[in-house]
Order: sequence, then structure tokens, then C-alpha cells
Amino acid sequence: MRRLTGLLALIILGCMFLSCPGDEEKKTEQFEYWSAQETGFAIPEDLMGMCHAGYHYVGKTTREVEYNLLDEMGVRWIQRDFSWGNIQPASKANAEPEDWNWSNYDWYVDEAAEYGKKILGMLLYGVTWIHTDCSHDTSSNRIVAGADEVAAFSKYAAETVKKYKDKVGAWCIWNEPNLDDRFWYGTPEEFFILTKAAAAAIREAVPDAVIIGGAMNTLADDDIWTKGLIEYGSMDQIDSFAYHPYLTDAVTSSNRFVNFRDYVADYSEGLAGNIWVTEVGYPMLGNYGTEVAEEDMPEMVTKTITLLAVEKAARIFWYELLDNGAAADPGDSENWFGLINSDNYEKKGGADGYQLCALNIPGKTYKTRLPMRSTGLSGFIKAYYFEGNGKHTLIIWNEVIKRSQRVQVTLPGTNQKVWSVRDGSSSAIGETSTYTLGEEEESSLCFFTWDNNDSTKPPRLSAP
Repeated sequence: MRRLTGLLALIILGCMFLSCPGDEEKKTEQFEYWSAQETGFAIPEDLMGMCHAGYHYVGKTTREVEYNLLDEMGVRWIQRDFSWGNIQPASKANAEPEDWNWSNYDWYVDEAAEYGKKILGMLLYGVTWIHTDCSHDTSSNRIVAGADEVAAFSKYAAETVKKYKDKVGAWCIWNEPNLDDRFWYGTPEEFFILTKAAAAAIREAVPDAVIIGGAMNTLADDDIWTKGLIEYGSMDQIDSFAYHPYLTDAVTSSNRFVNFRDYVADYSEGLAGNIWVTEVGYPMLGNYGTEVAEEDMPEMVTKTITLLAVEKAARIFWYELLDNGAAADPGDSENWFGLINSDNYEKKGGADGYQLCALNIPGKTYKTRLPMRSTGLSGFIKAYYFEGNGKHTLIIWNEVIKRSQRVQVTLPGTNQKVWSVRDGSSSAIGETSTYTLGEEEESSLCFFTWDNNDSTKPPRLSAP
């Protein structure tokens, strides 16, 4: 990730529902659809991914522990750097590709395949031995500029994709080039040249490779980076844009994603309809300015994933699996993005929210015109409804701060449950129940699931 400064963290108030099963619905209530937009669209079955996953266990725990956690949490994709500097260090500068350092990645892709995980491979960063002139800092591995250097990077990218073409699901060229003085030391134009050349080389080597480009941090100037990549032709042979909407809370992160998507649409409808969120998350400690307290993470994670899904993010990769442990510097936000405690592999705040979303949103249809809501219900109650194969998911929350709201929820069917995003537990409920979401409660969000093969009976929200 990474660094994002100068933003104020959103104050989030927690509150938990009070269930009153059996309350009768008001007969005089008038209902209307939640929205008059399109009736729905499919959420990808493999929506959910996790950054930096599938390789931490060496020397700490067994591979089964980490992969079992990924399975439990509903993770379908895992992301890892396939660093040029590791694959072709100075000692391999003149070696043929078959003699490059592949061993660290061979076992990784084999184990991911064994455990049924798709891989997003990051093709990134330079090598110190590549620089042949003095036009830039020759000690840097954060720039690839000039025809010879671009050709060498493109060869590394093409050879890596070719070697793992049957074991890696998608490839992303570079990471956050717009984050000044961190991941790219060249100019935007030099990055456009590199991206275009690398994509062409990959496409020639593996015509059906899934290629992702951009990987822009929130701070990207759309007029420079996004527009520049498209107008230069760098995205012509690339399938998807990657974007990292790091902000202080779920709503602002989702809104920034929408702004980016709509900006891309001005230049390419195809790319705008296939934007991968290859990083999103919040540190629980540190100094970035986007910190979210651990007790607030369950709702924040749930809301962020829900909003990105309904705004048509093609994939969502959470940053990241593990924190750096209790001994890590509490002032460095990079240590505290993880949903799992690396000291004992136990879940932290937000892990169960991720899990509930990952197990109950992907593969369903988001129904934009449902549920039906009472005309008397507060507009601060937000609702998002997903259905498929007789399985239903409804997520509601109170958007207003310091003002509780009551809502009556009717879920026609059977096996109605309300879930806690704080610990993943569930309670059986009746078809109609009433909840208070607000200041005095422990949660402002409710997560429901139920069964019903009759799609003509939507859930209903009303004022008690």
C-alpha cells in the first residue's frame, strides 16, 4: 500500500441491534422500491481476494493454518509480488530465462493450485544492474526508462507470465506509480511507455493472459495518470484497470472508486466496466490519517466491501492478511492493516465482517430495485439486497451519526438469521423482527441471511 497522509479519520459510532421477533407489520404501511434504477446485476463468484497471502507460514506455522484461514474467510484470490529483482538479480543478468531464480515462486503457485486459490501476480520494480546511463539515480530499482531498460523489463514480464500461464489467474504491471518517491521514480510518460511495451510483450507471449494495468493509489491525478495511460495507448492491450481507493471510511472510499470509474468511462467504457480494486483497507494504528479503531473495523470492513460490490468493482482485494505482531512499531501504519494477528493467527476486528461478505455476496445478483421500503422509514437506513439460487442476503445500516433509528424487517421464507459482524455468530429470528440501530446500541449494522425459492417475495423494511 500504502502511504496516504493528510486525511482525517472518520468517527464511527458502534451500535448493536435489539431484536424483537414477532412484531406485527402495520397494515396501513405504503411501500416503494428502494431505487428506480436497473433491476439488478450479477456479482462475480470470485469477487474476493486478499493481499500478501499464502506465503507467510514458513517458519511460523504450517501451510494448512494459513490456507485453512483463507478458506474459512471465503478468499478466492491471493496476491503476491513476482519481483523482477528476485527472479533476475545481478548474478542472473546475462542468464537465459530457464536459469533465472524461479524456485520461490514455483512452490507458491503449486500450493495455491493445491488449495484452489487464484493468484494475482504483480510484475514490478526494477533491478540495479539494468541502468546504462546517468539520466537518473542508478541505485534505484524504482524506475525503468530508456529503450534497453524497457525491453529488459518486458522480457522479464513476458517470460514470467509464460512460465506460470496455467497457474496464475491474472497479472498486474507495476504498483502505485503515482505515489511520489515510493514505487516509481520516473515521469508519468516513462511509465506509460513501460506499461505499453510490457503489455505488448505479454500479449505476444501468452495471447489469452489476463492483464491489469494502472494500480493507481487514491492520490492519482486522473488528468495526468489515468487519462495519460489511456490516451498514450498503454491500456490498449490490457483487460482491466487496477485502483486502490484508500480513504478514511467506507463511504468516501466507495465514492472515490465511483469517481475514478466514471472518469475512466469518459475514455473507455470497456475499462470502466472492469475495474479491479487490488488494494483497499484501513490501518488500526499508526500515523497515516486513515486509521480505524479495531472495535470499529467489523462494520467498516462490511460497509466497504458492500459498497464496492454494489458499485461494480470487478474484484476486491483486502489489504492485507496479517499484521506485523504486537512488537511492531505502533506509529507505523504499515504494520497494522492485517485482519489476522501474525503472533497467533487469530482473527482481529474486521475479519468476520470480511468473511460474512465473502461467503454471502459473491455469486448472487444485487437487486437494485429491492427491497421494498416503507414511505415512513428514515432515509438514513441504507439497505443492500442480494439473491441467488434460493439464498438471500440483506445488509442494512444506519448512516446517521448520533441518532438512533428503528426499523422493522420482514424476510419471507425460512431459516432467517441475523449475524454479528463482530464475531461471526448468528441468531435465528422470525419472519418479522424489529431492530434499533443507533447511538445507544452496540451496532449500527445488521447482516441477514435466509432461504426462499420464491423470488417474487422480496424483503421489506418499514417503520415500526
